[in-house]
Amino acid sequence: MKRLALVFLAVGTLIAISCSQSNAKEEAETVSVADKKSNKAAVHKVSELAGLMRDMNEQFKEIRGFVERGEAIPDSLKIDFSTMHSAEATNPNEIGQTFNGMADAFLYELQQAYESGNPEAFNAAVKACVNCHEQHCPGPIKRIQKLTIPI
Repeated sequence: MKRLALVFLAVGTLIAISCSQSNAKEEAETVSVADKKSNKAAVHKVSELAGLMRDMNEQFKEIRGFVERGEAIPDSLKIDFSTMHSAEATNPNEIGQTFNGMADAFLYELQQAYESGNPEAFNAAVKACVNCHEQHCPGPIKRIQKLTIPI
C-alpha cells in the first residue's frame, strides 16, 4: 500500500514538473494584461516593436532624471533603437514609409538629446514619439507625453 502511494506521488510530481516547464516557456512568450471592464486577466503576445518601445519608455524615464538635474547622460543609457526599423510590429501591415520616416526623425532627435543633454532636445525626441503615435497606435500617447520636461 505504501509503495502504491509512493508510485502515485512520484508520477504526480513528474507530471507537475513537466507541465510547469512547458507552461514557463509559454509564459515567457506572453504577457498577462488586465481587462479593465471585467477585471479578468487576458493573455496578450507582445510584438518585438511594442517590447522595444516599452524599453524605450523606461530608458526615457531614466534619462529624464539626468537631463532635469543638468547631468550628463551616461553612455549606458545611450541605447541604439535603430532596430525599430526591422522589429516585428503588432500589425505589420500598418508599417510603411510613414512609420520609417517618423522613426528616422525620432532617431535623429534622440541623437541630438544624447549629444546635448538639454531639456529642449529631450522634449523634441519625446515629441517625435508622440507625432508617430498620432499616426500609428495612439494608445500610449498620454504616457509618452508625461515624459516631457516642463521648461
